[in-house]
Amino acid sequence: MDPIVDLPAMQFLWIKTNLAPGAPTKAFGQLEAKLSTLRGRRFWGCVYVTDGIPEVYYASVERISSDDPKALGLEEGSVPAGRYVQRNLPDWGNRMHEIPGIFEELVHKYTPEPGRPSLEFYRSQKELRLFLPVPTGTTAAPQGGPSPRRK
Repeated sequence: MDPIVDLPAMQFLWIKTNLAPGAPTKAFGQLEAKLSTLRGRRFWGCVYVTDGIPEVYYASVERISSDDPKALGLEEGSVPAGRYVQRNLPDWGNRMHEIPGIFEELVHKYTPEPGRPSLEFYRSQKELRLFLPVPTGTTAAPQGGPSPRRK
């Protein structure tokens, strides 16, 4: 069963790119190079979908109080609070090719909420958490069961 979680609004510094092979990895390299340290930073991928097609990717880091976006040469952005269905991907570095298929599976199982991005939270070098935005009131569906209900 995929857990349903409520995430708070988040403020980011980010680099915009596309989803061509290697583009997100390159953007994360550029983002990391601009930061004085990676220690303690929380990295996210934000995927914006238009008409069911993932089009824009933001390599992102959560903003902290000491960040100066202008000095770092980074854009600022935000993601509103909301409900998400979560799927964990262990050993993600060796399984990156699975990410699009996991999101496709979640989209077939849940009704995505348009306007909010799908998220990738790089929790550690070994754990990636994937989040698909869903409407408030969405509840979890049993594994392999029918589509989830809305309250």
